[in-house]
Amino acid sequence: MNLKHNIEITPRIGCSNICEYCPQSTLIKRYRERIGSDKDTMMSLETFKKCLSTIPKDIGINFTGYVEPFLNPDTAEMILHANERGYSILLNTTLVGLKKDDWMKIRNIHFRELHIHLPSFSYEEMIGVKIPVEIYEHNGKKIKRLSEDYYDMLNFIIQNPGNGWGEYKNDYHCLGDLHPELHDLRNHFYVGEREINSRAMNILLEKKGKVPDEINIRGNCSRVYQNVLLPDGSLSLCCQDYGLDEIMGNLLENTWEEYINSEHVVEVRKNGSDLCDYCEEGLDYRDDESWQAWRRPGQLSYIMSFTLVTALYDINRENDGDGRKFSEYLSWFKETLKIPTSMVVYVDPSLVDFVSENRKGLPTKIESQKLEEIPYYFLKNNIENIINSSDYKEKISDPKRLECINSLYNIVIFSKFQWVKKSIEENYFNSDIFLWLDAGLSRLFYEIPLTNPYPSVNALDAFKSNKNKVIIQTSMSYYPNLVNANGCSEEYFWDNRSWVMAGLWGGYKKPMIKFCDLIDDTLQNKMISGRMVNNEQIAMAYVYKNNPDLFLAYENVATMHRDYEFIQELSK
Repeated sequence: MNLKHNIEITPRIGCSNICEYCPQSTLIKRYRERIGSDKDTMMSLETFKKCLSTIPKDIGINFTGYVEPFLNPDTAEMILHANERGYSILLNTTLVGLKKDDWMKIRNIHFRELHIHLPSFSYEEMIGVKIPVEIYEHNGKKIKRLSEDYYDMLNFIIQNPGNGWGEYKNDYHCLGDLHPELHDLRNHFYVGEREINSRAMNILLEKKGKVPDEINIRGNCSRVYQNVLLPDGSLSLCCQDYGLDEIMGNLLENTWEEYINSEHVVEVRKNGSDLCDYCEEGLDYRDDESWQAWRRPGQLSYIMSFTLVTALYDINRENDGDGRKFSEYLSWFKETLKIPTSMVVYVDPSLVDFVSENRKGLPTKIESQKLEEIPYYFLKNNIENIINSSDYKEKISDPKRLECINSLYNIVIFSKFQWVKKSIEENYFNSDIFLWLDAGLSRLFYEIPLTNPYPSVNALDAFKSNKNKVIIQTSMSYYPNLVNANGCSEEYFWDNRSWVMAGLWGGYKKPMIKFCDLIDDTLQNKMISGRMVNNEQIAMAYVYKNNPDLFLAYENVATMHRDYEFIQELSK
């Protein structure tokens, strides 16, 4: 069958490969802005089938959109369905997210083209990279070691090739030079080296001037016919439109005939789009000077500079505490997990699948620990003896607070410091900066898009300027006598006036480890040894006041109690 043109499939938004030549942060941000923050970011099989049902058979279906297709667990079923319906299929995959069982389901399909995108030596990527990240030097350049899981999958594909075209059935290629650990492949297969471009300047933080008239291809490019199907059924202009500047229509709302005959589609296919004025199709960006002029500065290194650490445990707070439901925390946690920054997540084994599903495609290390395995669980009996004693109940301020009645609450809120310390020591993503982020803090992000990289580029500069500090937020308005005091005695442990926020704090590795150790000393050698316990905010304030040189305090002067202005500040 002669194909008129093709449709590219983007089955999810957000890609864990974080290639520096691919503007994922732009895609994530603009999808929320242009399509809607409430729209699906993972295409359902049902949506795919409905959209496909209106597309004619002479339109090729290309699983090579804005992300690695197998980061959607239903992609293999989508490919099978398209094949059963008689469509011509192209697949381009890095193998990331692909399961062996799924490959065996689809390998015998007669693909029009079947491309295996291999890791690059030239550019920063996370394709096939070992977690924790291991860095070594090769020919004077730092490079990330590939994982055994990646080798295993690649060997499986080689031993069980798909049914593509050409001598080898699978087309192997990379962008720039091939990763040195894969050089032996060239003894057995042809490995193509492809070029890159700026994706119509979407790789830039801001678009530069338009492409000169003599090389401007507006109105003369076939890619206006190769639209990209998004998870909610919308169609963007083409493979260059990562900023979703030109949304052409929606196949859940229109038939194919209605779509191609719409006034907007007819106009764009005839005269092009404003985005076309920025498209450098055919220009060469391979030399260092040109690429450095156009590349997004350190997209991967920026995202990997930070590691967010978080955790969630069910302590039966609803019945044994303040009545807050765990289901509420799960809903907040789900939103928190959308942040595309590298993340270490500590959860009970029962929540591993929940985290995996909501972090799929994002750089994540899930640490599965049962409640009785978390760092300070060994203090449970000591804490219960303390909070049940009459002396404690008489002396502690506001003895009905959660930390005064639920030992598990104290165990979890203090364990965050040891989780952060362990994450720093393991350093799964080779990060410089670590932040603790409470699992439910998404509810206080307000208008900040959770799908943006967080903290911002400007925040990164603030951390770089304070490498020997832990950055915290202090509330200045409520307890000025405590805030302005020269020091803090252990008598404060019995207080209920918290003025250092514990939900978000961070810094470089060395000061963060020192901070976590000081909290450990405060908890075990001062609080517990002194037959008392209080929340981590009290402990943080004590450590801050007695070690002021270790901290940079973001001073919150808001009048709304516990307003996290610090959250907003790190997003600017």
